[in-house]
Amino acid sequence: MRRGSAIVILVAALLACARARTLQQVGNAGSAGSVLPASGGLPTTEDSPAEASPWFNFTRESNTLYIGVRQISSTTAASDEACASLCNQDLRCEWFAWCPQNVTDGCGIPGANATFTSTVAPGSCIITYDDGNDRLAVFAASGKAVPFVSGRFTQPGAMSNGTTSQSSRRLLQSGGSGTGVWANFTRVKSTFWQAIDSLPPTAAQTAEECAGACNANSTCELWTLCLPAAGAAGCEVPSFDQKASPVAVPAGTCLLSYDGTANQIAYFEIRGQNLSFEAGYRNSTDAPSPSPPAIGVPVINLPVPGISPSAPGSSPPAGGISPTPAPPAGGGISLAPANASNIIRATNVCGPKGVACATYNGTAWGFRAIDTKAWAASADIPAIDWDKALELAARLCGSPAAAGPTLLAAFEKPGSTEANIAVAAAAQPCADNVRLGTSYMRAGNPDYDRSDGSRAVEYAQKWMAAADAAGYGLCVSIGQFDADGALVPGTERFVHNPTPWNGAGSPGVTGVSATWFAPEKGKLTTCSVWNGTAFVQDTVQRPGSLASPAAVDMNELSSYLSDVCSNPNTAGATLAAALGAGGAAADLAALATIYTCGNTTAAAGWRLDVLTSDWGFPTSSQDWPRAMNFSRQWVAALDKIGYPFCITVNFWEDGRPINATQVYPGGEAPTSVSAGA
Repeated sequence: MRRGSAIVILVAALLACARARTLQQVGNAGSAGSVLPASGGLPTTEDSPAEASPWFNFTRESNTLYIGVRQISSTTAASDEACASLCNQDLRCEWFAWCPQNVTDGCGIPGANATFTSTVAPGSCIITYDDGNDRLAVFAASGKAVPFVSGRFTQPGAMSNGTTSQSSRRLLQSGGSGTGVWANFTRVKSTFWQAIDSLPPTAAQTAEECAGACNANSTCELWTLCLPAAGAAGCEVPSFDQKASPVAVPAGTCLLSYDGTANQIAYFEIRGQNLSFEAGYRNSTDAPSPSPPAIGVPVINLPVPGISPSAPGSSPPAGGISPTPAPPAGGGISLAPANASNIIRATNVCGPKGVACATYNGTAWGFRAIDTKAWAASADIPAIDWDKALELAARLCGSPAAAGPTLLAAFEKPGSTEANIAVAAAAQPCADNVRLGTSYMRAGNPDYDRSDGSRAVEYAQKWMAAADAAGYGLCVSIGQFDADGALVPGTERFVHNPTPWNGAGSPGVTGVSATWFAPEKGKLTTCSVWNGTAFVQDTVQRPGSLASPAAVDMNELSSYLSDVCSNPNTAGATLAAALGAGGAAADLAALATIYTCGNTTAAAGWRLDVLTSDWGFPTSSQDWPRAMNFSRQWVAALDKIGYPFCITVNFWEDGRPINATQVYPGGEAPTSVSAGA
């Protein structure tokens, strides 16, 4: 592994091999309420059918470029939507980048010293991903000088009103409210930032010392410190060249950088809970700052039985058909003899009551089709202690390596309280949008698994037995793929519930959900209503209930945001607990929920309202009283500080809402969910 001598030329080396993958604004360039899929009752999710609109899964950002460390393809597309659709069709894809047709000279990828490392032709569409574990690495550029339209995978259901959002590029900052060097610079943990123009690195033992070095040089915009605690191994930075070794930054090294090009900020970023870097930027830098989500953006948290994603380089979707259900327990079944050229892949669909399996659709890693057969749980869903389930999910999302053994131990006791809690936890998305159940399956199906697949089958069988006893439908699709991504004939398997689905149509979403529109201080709020197809913005506007709202100390908020955002997997629990506690703690937490933490794999960059809703309306929850109580606490807390807010809590049964209640300042009322209401 190369050492510190490469640090100064690090950015140039990264950019020389860069390919574009873009991020987009949260949501849909169409109408603001089209939040539900129509086909088969199965919502569009991370791995949903490619026919779905890409704006349900991807953001859209003008004057923005994002380049992942691994390129999937570079082709042409007639529009940004066409480019996003190409990304949406490949389960590995995390970013797309499109050069508009009207940029006749092509779009340049920014390089050092106000140059371009390369230029792509008008209409170029580049889709990319990051194959690293527990991190997101991307090259990002934004500003008027950047001609690209880009987007990134985001949490399904976070729809937009078609306006360009800055939220996916927000970097948490202190806003000049700190003291000393922190009056001028931000500080973010577990993050690496380096702009395209480098200054000489220096030694530093603390973040304050490193930021101070940047502060002393008026040219410096970004600082990054490899923490001394990293020890002899230093801090690893991936290369865009798949054949090259990563760069190791020595512990105690302070990297200083800037972008010398007018009207843009271009930088390389890595985020991940296990990174030993800390970083920040100068507050005067023309970089994104924390801001409430765009007004008029409805947010939906659906209790979807979604197909879980497979991280790049890990387990992209695979699937298969087993004529009969695999045994719920016991030894695994071999898919095919181990082959050094082939890889075992797996994906899963999990949700209350029943599911249909994901099947191979004939394209590379293309298990996006949904089988016509469906399978039902043998038992009814028991009462779940959702606090314990979410606490378990947060703990294991923060330590993915522990997910396999911890969940396996619980799944081996199907029908027990422990197993039921584990099944509920496995259905939850982590902050990086990877469902916890997928992390479990990776323990049985490691990266680039070239075995006979029997271990993956055994892990799936144990999960299925526990899920079936807990009232959950589960289908894990497993297959062996050749080097070109084609399914090896005869190697597919479905591990699913033993009981065929006998309901009308296919299984659809079941459980509690919620919709809301981002609040604005002192402005009227609107609830959402069902129009027969989707929840859309109501025409009725409601005021806050207080004439003199409480004030929140903004200096205290800055520190609070930094602490909350340092661990996105526990952020929702932290904020929900504070909202329930009332008083000053709830005031602070309520204001925090309108902010965005950063530019990550999570929806809109760790939107704190979304993370908070994950705790209040967990995926697959049937607990209506819990959802209503949480909604009242959140609405009351925002109302107290002058942000009128309305949440429409709804309950779904087999893909259709069966009731909904609006919770708003000073009251609540049911709203119709009948067709055409």
